[in-house]
Amino acid sequence: MSEDAEKAERGESEAEGAVRDVGQIVVTDWELREMPKVSGGGRETKFQAVVRQSVLNQVHRHGKSSEDIEVCGVLVGSVFHDSAGAWLHVQHAIEGNHATQRAAQVTFTAETWTHIQSIMDREYPELRILGWYHTHPGFGIFLSDMDVFIQENFFPEPWQVALVYDPKAKEEGVFLWKGGKPVPEAFLLDADAPVEEATAMITAARAVSGENAKAGEMVGEVAQFADRLDAIEKRQKMIMVMLAVIGLIALAWPLVVTAFLPELLQQKQSHPPINLPSDDPTSRPFKI
Repeated sequence: MSEDAEKAERGESEAEGAVRDVGQIVVTDWELREMPKVSGGGRETKFQAVVRQSVLNQVHRHGKSSEDIEVCGVLVGSVFHDSAGAWLHVQHAIEGNHATQRAAQVTFTAETWTHIQSIMDREYPELRILGWYHTHPGFGIFLSDMDVFIQENFFPEPWQVALVYDPKAKEEGVFLWKGGKPVPEAFLLDADAPVEEATAMITAARAVSGENAKAGEMVGEVAQFADRLDAIEKRQKMIMVMLAVIGLIALAWPLVVTAFLPELLQQKQSHPPINLPSDDPTSRPFKI
């Protein structure tokens, strides 16, 4: 497992204890490379994220494959610097298989990290995990409390980002670390592939209040209900296993009895030999 992945899994950060901010990035720590030709704006004197169109296409396809629940994955690439400062280049995405997915919540599991790391080791050994992506089907572009928790504990480096995509509204946004919290900011496009779906870039997070808050409460209740159902299903499976074991014992017991009972009965019915004493008259030879 690479050092970056280990840090991500443990939730460690180089700037741990400090307020996370892209301003903490040490430019000279990264390879010198000019930014490719991009669209969506120009190079500015600050940290900027560049995302390949092929990655966006993959994220869109993944999101539209499950429009009723959230899906997630990680963003892979490198960090570079030029005369204007540091910049991030998202070159690939790895889908988060085995993640726990709900209607409005997604969680990385140990199996997810094992899957991601195996692909990183096999296909992208020289690249880094630059952050993550997930979908908000019909909820808009923002980071929930759980999303911020994931960002803080799994992607805490000042250069790591979060990409949120709403497959129903066809909106997306990238969040950078600023002032200790993830903030949406415009990103640049590396047109390495044709656009498969036109989307709107969001640079102001949607406020969660009013009807959205009520919807969030309802989603939370649904998630809790789903958790209860999972617990009930697990108990039912345990009960079924126990019943199956009892059934096997009930079926096997007559066979055991049939196999061993005759032998036991024979041992009980057989009588021990009678040894007569030496002075017993019946044991002496009879003389006329």
